[in-house]
Amino acid sequence: MFDSRRERLQAELWHLVSATEESRRLALMMAAQSRREGLIGAARDFERAARGCAAQSELLRRLLRTMPSAHSDERVVRRRA
Repeated sequence: MFDSRRERLQAELWHLVSATEESRRLALMMAAQSRREGLIGAARDFERAARGCAAQSELLRRLLRTMPSAHSDERVVRRRA
């Protein structure tokens, strides 16, 4: 019973890692687009959001590393730019 709950929790946490990393990528794309359009304030806001996403992702990864058998799923979610 606990194993299945732990596995579901781990799966959900890995999903959150993936989602925050995708949000980071999108924020970086929006920052670049904003800079090209001369919207420096908006670019800074998107860059700040990207840093927040990176911090959240790293926190989730650290949490997962403390959980039994969480390491086997790390290969599924890879860091990208």
